[in-house]
Amino acid sequence: MIQNQACIGIWIIFTARKGYLIIKDEEEYWKGHYFCDTVLIQHVFPFLKNEENVMHVNEVTLVHDKAPCMKANMTQQLIHDNDASF
Repeated sequence: MIQNQACIGIWIIFTARKGYLIIKDEEEYWKGHYFCDTVLIQHVFPFLKNEENVMHVNEVTLVHDKAPCMKANMTQQLIHDNDASF
């Protein structure tokens, strides 16, 4: 782990209808409960479950870059519980 690394966390969602962008502020850390509660539950899942945003709500696939916040058991269970595959 690198201390004081310059990092910009960006979450981009591409669908056939709309795009959605979440930009991480410099002092925020996307790990643990913050990632699940704020990023996924408050932003990503509501966007993906809205039929105005995606073509087929039941066929959503999340693709991630193997960041620790995405590999965490808590995150993977939350994604599974929300019927998204990855």
